[in-house]
Amino acid sequence: MPLPTWSRTGLAVVALAVVSAGGARAQESYLCTEEQSTGFLFDKVRRAWQPSVLVADRKLVVHLDQGATRTWFVSEGGRRTSSYWCPSGWVNDEMSCTGIAGSFWMNRKTMRFLYVYKWGYLDGDSPDTPNITIGRCSPG
Repeated sequence: MPLPTWSRTGLAVVALAVVSAGGARAQESYLCTEEQSTGFLFDKVRRAWQPSVLVADRKLVVHLDQGATRTWFVSEGGRRTSSYWCPSGWVNDEMSCTGIAGSFWMNRKTMRFLYVYKWGYLDGDSPDTPNITIGRCSPG
C-alpha cells in the first residue's frame, strides 16, 4: 500500500534533517601556533627589567573534553596534561582560559589567540620571563 503524499514528504524532510545534523558537528579542537612573543628579562647587573624578543615556536591544542563536564582545555602540543582550562566555553566567539602560570584567549571567528605568561615579575625578580604571545589557530 503506497504512503499518502504528505507522509512521503514528511519522511523526506525527517531524513534530510537527520543527514544534515550529522554533517553539522561542532568543531571540537584547534591547533594554535605561536607567531610572535615579547617579554621582559631581569638584568641582575642593572637590577632592572629589559624588553626581550622571544622565540615563538610552540604549538598549543585547544580541545573539548568529551567527559561529563564537556569543558574546553588548552595544552601544549603532544602533552596529555592541560595547561589552561576554560570554564565558560565560547562566549560571542571568544574563549577565556586560565592556568597557574597565566591566561589564554582565543577568538574562533578571527582564529587568533593571545597568551600571557605572568611568572617572573609578579613574584619578584626571578629568572622567569613574563611575556605576551600572539598567534593563529586552525581547526584540528
